[in-house]
Amino acid sequence: ILILFPVLMGSFYGLLGFLVSLFNKNTNLLKKKFFFTHIFFLSLIIFTCEFLRSHIFGGFPWNLSAHIWSFSHLFISPAKVIGAHGLSFLTIYWITLTCVFFYLKKYKRSLVFSLLFPALIFLYGLSNQNNLNDNSLTVRVVQPSIPQKLKWSPNHQKQNFEKLISLSTIPSNKIKKPEIIIWPESAIPYYLNQSPEIVQSLSERLLSNTYLITGSLKRETIDDEVKIFNSLYVIKDGTIVESYDKIKLVPFGEFIPLRSFLPFKKMTSGNTDFSAGLERKVFNIKLLGRKEISIEPSICYEGIFPVKDIVNFRPDFLINITNDAWFGKTTGPTQHLIANRFRAVERGIPLVRVANNGISAIIDNNGKIIKNIDLDKSDYFDVDLKVGFSETYYSKFGNLSLIFMISFILFFSFVPDKLIIFIRKE
Repeated sequence: ILILFPVLMGSFYGLLGFLVSLFNKNTNLLKKKFFFTHIFFLSLIIFTCEFLRSHIFGGFPWNLSAHIWSFSHLFISPAKVIGAHGLSFLTIYWITLTCVFFYLKKYKRSLVFSLLFPALIFLYGLSNQNNLNDNSLTVRVVQPSIPQKLKWSPNHQKQNFEKLISLSTIPSNKIKKPEIIIWPESAIPYYLNQSPEIVQSLSERLLSNTYLITGSLKRETIDDEVKIFNSLYVIKDGTIVESYDKIKLVPFGEFIPLRSFLPFKKMTSGNTDFSAGLERKVFNIKLLGRKEISIEPSICYEGIFPVKDIVNFRPDFLINITNDAWFGKTTGPTQHLIANRFRAVERGIPLVRVANNGISAIIDNNGKIIKNIDLDKSDYFDVDLKVGFSETYYSKFGNLSLIFMISFILFFSFVPDKLIIFIRKE
């Protein structure tokens, strides 16, 4: 699998190289007379390969071209309108144009364009920071940093459980105690829907009138078939109030595609494939002395996929729980966090990300990291989270805004070329 998966992903870059080479060999007239249009189609080929990688074979929108701007939340603001894929296309167009000018030894033009685009998106970001109202709640984020080799070990289950409880019950440094405590993906390695004694124990040992949101497993018999889900639970007062089953499963990690033809083992523990949940979900919870708060959950891999708003649902904040321990000390957890930040920007909704060992973080509706716990650190923090939403074009229209933008750029690539041809004739 460690060979097959990179080869599969790398094939998209092979396709990209082949198509660009083929395009350049057969478009001499276009290159000579329609310079900007030629650049547009080159960029479109590169972008299309990235877009395909993000969607087919289950999709893997990881390390997109747009992600190079994640060093500052001001540079990712265009995603509010055109999403991560739209910013990717603009980035590819900018880099292609700059490089071709440089290749043609038009160094001044190359320099101008290399500086112009970042300056424009910076100014756009500076003028498009939306602040939410003062409606806030106190959230505790718990990152236990349990090593992957110990996470599913039966001999360490009690120790891991006590670590989570300990981090969750440290007295708060805030005036208010936490109203919601959030644990990471599969924090409880049991079938929680079939373990009422664990649910009761959690409520007894944690703070009263506090919701616990945690990842765990779910086992159900559906049509005489036993199915296992990677799930998120909301628990209060000894009761499972809500649950959500992960929809987008990790190929080779949580299930083996074409299992009857591919005799592989999963990269994660267990021999049984997970089943996919049926639908995205928004659930409401009633806090003490407050109105209801609506939350939209996602689990791990799901957080890298751009999505628009669910019709008629406007969540107050997003939650993504994840593990990330199996990445080890690689760049994986940082890359995963970057992809998640774009979800907050696209939707105009703050995001709480909680990792077992990764980078847990609070991200505001502009994509700015408010607070985080570093990789390989066992810790917690409490934060007064401002909740609510600031509606964005992308949250409303999704990839329709991407199609409009690409059409717009095609038009404004073709028009300068026609003007140049007209002026030369005159």
